[in-house]
Amino acid sequence: MKFAIAAFAVLAATATMAQAAEDAPLLPRTEPYVPKAQRIPSREAPAAGAELRAQAMARLRERFDAADSDQSGTLTQQEAAKAGLGYVEKNFEEIDRAHNGAVTFADVQAFLRRRK
Repeated sequence: MKFAIAAFAVLAATATMAQAAEDAPLLPRTEPYVPKAQRIPSREAPAAGAELRAQAMARLRERFDAADSDQSGTLTQQEAAKAGLGYVEKNFEEIDRAHNGAVTFADVQAFLRRRK
């Protein structure tokens, strides 16, 4: 009898979990850590050309501003490293053409244009 109750409880829990998985909302496609099976397919064509560059620059600007802990409008190499901006950190000497120990977002943009 105990076995039958335990088996029924396991089956009921499994059915409940399966139903919860089906009822769970799908997450946006833009989330990189969402399993592919749970992503909502995009109805829009992927960005390309100038639009894609603008999106990338906007995201970089957001990350730059978030990394600017003292709100000075500039990043030090330590701020870039702490924020995970490895590209800025690794190329800091080349980006900091004024050699003042800090870079502006315009400096980063100019570096990217030069590297193009």
